[in-house]
Amino acid sequence: MLTRRTPMRRTRMKAVGTKGRQRMARLADVRPEILARASGRCEVPWCRRPVRLDLHHVERRSAGGGDGAANLVALCRIHHRQVDAPW
Repeated sequence: MLTRRTPMRRTRMKAVGTKGRQRMARLADVRPEILARASGRCEVPWCRRPVRLDLHHVERRSAGGGDGAANLVALCRIHHRQVDAPW
């Protein structure tokens, strides 16, 4: 049964694949620069947590925002979820 599932997973991943992998590679290239700018801490002024930092797009990619350092900030997981909450 495991051998039957493996090819299906690979095919599905390949279909979703190249754009997502390229985007993740771009974010991985820019991540050290963002973390250095933020001194390894959440960029919300009153927070400054040094753990579980996510990169957040200031201007959404769907609205034309890019993956450059000028459009990204480091936020802790808590604040990233609050910013992205649809309310």
